Amino acid sequence: MQNNVELMRVAYDRIVAEYDSRWSVHVAEPQRQLTRELRLLPGDRCADLGCGTGFDTLELLKLATPGEVVGVDCSPAMLDTARTRAQSAGLTLTTRCEGADEFLAHAEAASFDVISLRFCLGFDLRLVYHRSFTRKCISLLTLYHLL
Repeated sequence: MQNNVELMRVAYDRIVAEYDSRWSVHVAEPQRQLTRELRLLPGDRCADLGCGTGFDTLELLKLATPGEVVGVDCSPAMLDTARTRAQSAGLTLTTRCEGADEFLAHAEAASFDVISLRFCLGFDLRLVYHRSFTRKCISLLTLYHLL
């Protein structure tokens, strides 16, 4: 039986060509607002977990440059699109092809100024059905000493 990350990888690899037109453009304004509220500064290091096609990641890159943004996604096709999007804008996106939990588990302590978790946690049923979703997110980040 395939695990959740593998199932998501297969699904997102299949829909990558239509993803932005079917999803990203419809949530663009709230995402821009979230990005502004992160208050990224030039030189910051940011991890964008579940970065997908990089639609929102590109704005993080623009704000953090000359710092680093690490786009994390379980879909190689989504990451290819995100890298291409960044390169087209003259920026460099560091990518990691893995699930958010896996990435957090081996990230170096206090290694990021900002961690963006926009959508990926919604697909981890262990987190969605936790009594306190927000408390679980903070617990994960504290557990891995990333903030």
